[in-house]
Amino acid sequence: MNTQFETETSQLTRDRLQQLHAQSSYHKIAAIGDTFAGFLIAFSNQSTYGGSNFRWFAERYQKFIYVDRIIVSPSAAGGGVATALYEDLFVEARTNGIYLVTCEYNLEPPNLPSQRFHTRMGFAEVGKQQIGGSGRAGSTNAPTKQVSMQAKTLPD
Repeated sequence: MNTQFETETSQLTRDRLQQLHAQSSYHKIAAIGDTFAGFLIAFSNQSTYGGSNFRWFAERYQKFIYVDRIIVSPSAAGGGVATALYEDLFVEARTNGIYLVTCEYNLEPPNLPSQRFHTRMGFAEVGKQQIGGSGRAGSTNAPTKQVSMQAKTLPD
């Protein structure tokens, strides 16, 4: 599923997904009946995760949870799966005394569905960052993406 969304997220092998799962603070899979509908993986500020966007937030905030990726299957898109995953993450974060949720989405190349979704969910831009190559074979290390760094403060 992730392969379909590598432009919006990044390349993800099965081994890398297992590593991310081991480091994650939150990793949930959504299903509709017996059919895979999506997943969300996030890291608290205490994680050993070393992604550049995560580090950007870690340099600025003491306590947060960072959404590394959310993927929703095309067949489930628009059905509330992403909202349900985020709402569940918000409950989990508050339960653990975390009231700041962070993430990013692409400005270049643009990811307008993610921008609309995060705006609707109450996220606001707290910065921008240029990030390196896409992770695909043959890519350079020169910045190829600009991302909008987003944050949402959760109510008590």
